[in-house]
Amino acid sequence: MTTPRTFFFPHARERERAPGGSPGRVPFEITGDLVDGSSTRRGSAVVCADGYGLNQCASNQDPCVFCEPLGPLHSFCRVDTLRGKDHYVLELEGTQRRFLSDVVRPGDRIVYGKADPPAKGAITRIWVDTVIAVARRIRWPATVKPAPGTSCGSGASVCKQRRFQFRAPTVFGATLGVVRTSDAFKFHLRDADVGGAHCCTENRDPHVIEGAVIPTPAAVLAGATSFVTLAEQSDGKWWPTFVEATDLAPADWTALIAFFDSKVRRNPRSGFISEMDSTLGLKLLAAVVAVSGRGQGMSGTVAVPPLTPSRETMRWSPSTKTFVLP
Repeated sequence: MTTPRTFFFPHARERERAPGGSPGRVPFEITGDLVDGSSTRRGSAVVCADGYGLNQCASNQDPCVFCEPLGPLHSFCRVDTLRGKDHYVLELEGTQRRFLSDVVRPGDRIVYGKADPPAKGAITRIWVDTVIAVARRIRWPATVKPAPGTSCGSGASVCKQRRFQFRAPTVFGATLGVVRTSDAFKFHLRDADVGGAHCCTENRDPHVIEGAVIPTPAAVLAGATSFVTLAEQSDGKWWPTFVEATDLAPADWTALIAFFDSKVRRNPRSGFISEMDSTLGLKLLAAVVAVSGRGQGMSGTVAVPPLTPSRETMRWSPSTKTFVLP
């Protein structure tokens, strides 16, 4: 049996620009399976996920935790463009240029988050918003556009710069049991439709990563299920769950800092997607799970997708440049 690997996927907590630009991790009021050390229950909480503001998604949520009827999905972020060496996985065994969606295999774990501060200076905390325990890679067929530089119909400049067009998300989604009214389509797959922000790709053989969903305490503790940490407030702002030096054994904290400084923060702009020692990765996850929910009076609790918005949740429309109901 192949030993599961752990990959750390750094992404921004603060959005870079106004809606339409790069999103950050923002608070969403959700309902879902809440799992602690001894039980699973259906309940409500606040999590931090991909978006622009309170209950405001980007044109797609990636990784997508509003993914019913599937497990969490990763389809577009940093796996669809050839530009920038930070979009490729920096692996323990080398620096081959390979997308995360080409590297992972079932059983691997992807840990989404970042260090604070993200680029320079002594790290004071490490935050984690989502963990995907990989269930499968799914090929999303793409076709070559008629001629270099042409648009698929959206007219977007980014579309014109990319050679391949995704198969229509309604057609692709149907092969997965996803219909237009499914959350997985409304909050994620639809962004590959004409007029979306991801109608086209530079990846000639794109694959979607889907996470395993096992909403039990044993699966959470073993790192065998995908989960989302509960949000907490710090300095008046919402954060995904974070750990500090006092939350881990001194040797483990030292090893984590060394990993971030030698691997992830080698690219100060956005951070490298980096394979980490899996034993160290499990120690990080155990510490994260132990403190998740402390800001909401539920220490040791995580949410297992698919999650459902419990308040009206808007989606940014690239075509109208406004927030709309999904």
